[in-house]
Amino acid sequence: MPTADNGTLGVPNTPGGYEQSLSDCLSRYGDREFMFVEPTGNWGDDLIYRGAEALAKRLGLTWRTLTVDQFVATAADPDRAIYIHGGGGFNRWCSGKALRALAHAVTHYRGPVINGPMTVDDTDGYVDEAIVPALERASACEIVVYVRERTSLRSLAGRLPSGIHLRLDHDTALHLTPQEALAGQRMGSRYTLFALREDDEAPANADPRQFRGVRLDPAMYARSFDHWIRIHALARSIVTNRTHSSMAGTVLGKPTTLLGGSYHKNRSIWEYSLRSRGVRWLDWEPKAKDSLRARTAAVGLPFIGRIARSWKVQRTMHRLQGVPWS
Repeated sequence: MPTADNGTLGVPNTPGGYEQSLSDCLSRYGDREFMFVEPTGNWGDDLIYRGAEALAKRLGLTWRTLTVDQFVATAADPDRAIYIHGGGGFNRWCSGKALRALAHAVTHYRGPVINGPMTVDDTDGYVDEAIVPALERASACEIVVYVRERTSLRSLAGRLPSGIHLRLDHDTALHLTPQEALAGQRMGSRYTLFALREDDEAPANADPRQFRGVRLDPAMYARSFDHWIRIHALARSIVTNRTHSSMAGTVLGKPTTLLGGSYHKNRSIWEYSLRSRGVRWLDWEPKAKDSLRARTAAVGLPFIGRIARSWKVQRTMHRLQGVPWS
């Protein structure tokens, strides 16, 4: 394995520093065929994958795409280079496929292994209990782990096994042009989009009813990636706590505001990548107890509650507001 990475946190673009473009790293292995491994997720993660593929095309790379399950089941080829797409899967509540892919790659392949820009949550000791043990028996000739913001960099710096290179670069979704993101489609502007999470990363004490406009979770509402990107492309402006809804907004040139999530990811990515691209930060307003009580009472009525929660009613209402049906 290569010698230990002696980069110094906070010393970018210098020998031994952490900031190094993913483009430079991938281009070093342009003579090899890559396996691009998708840890899976929601449609926002597809924006990550498409951004990396757009970069790979510009570099003239060749690759085949596999899911994590397909990758683990494939016989190891010593001449292949492995690229695992980045994202937000390095924590205790996601599927675990991101770490499973990285651990398999570094122990079963002799060629270079590159993990794309990712976010790590270490609030409960995840780095020492999960990431470090998974990388201790690595045998790949070179291992490069990218993070996409400085909070994750601080979580990993000086803690990875010897010989693993830690690097910092932006999320690969930001490599996309508007034309690449939309596959050449032209879009107008119909509505203000409030793209708000409806999963485990939604903040606990935040009131989404402060926002007036089209309010939905694109990751759950969309039926395909094409549907997901068109929901954003048809917006006049976007307010969101979905990381990749904010990235779609900035790629497409939409006025975009990012809210916090349940952990550091949104704020950290905004500070490193999105603030300089014109994305605005907004702190959540706490829930208003009186209005929450009134809403709870209304939805508590069986008939009204069923209508309010009806998937068909909600989709029909959004369609009337200009949101594409599919």
